[in-house]
Amino acid sequence: MDLGSGTGRNTRALVEAGLRTTAVDFSPTAIAALWKRALAEGWDRGLLGITGDLMEWMESTAEHYDLVVGAYLHGVDGALEGALRLLRPGGRLLWTTHAPESPHGPPPHVPRPDVDAVRAEAARVPGITVERLDRTGRGTHTVDIVLLARRG
Repeated sequence: MDLGSGTGRNTRALVEAGLRTTAVDFSPTAIAALWKRALAEGWDRGLLGITGDLMEWMESTAEHYDLVVGAYLHGVDGALEGALRLLRPGGRLLWTTHAPESPHGPPPHVPRPDVDAVRAEAARVPGITVERLDRTGRGTHTVDIVLLARRG
């Protein structure tokens, strides 16, 4: 599962790893571009692209996943909780967001959670174990918060 897939940067890696992958994005243009790339480059097998509001989709789907990836979903209240609820027992979530001090990312008025806020949101979902939660960086160029969590 690739949440906020855009044109498929993470989706492609999941499909090429042999995973049946669902990609969800609010932009029909992005999902169309994802499909165009996937078909042209031959990584469309096992791919499902969905255009829709991420929060509405997460609340309405009955599906559960072995792996959920969410990258840079800033300003979407409850997205982390929703993503964690999509996990099957034993499933893992890889979540990445720009840290508050990162020079990259959304405009300053868009909230960026710190490590403690990410930990607190993950703790609101029963049965979740935080396996790794770090502030990472590459010099002064990029500073991210990375969460790896598992449903027990």
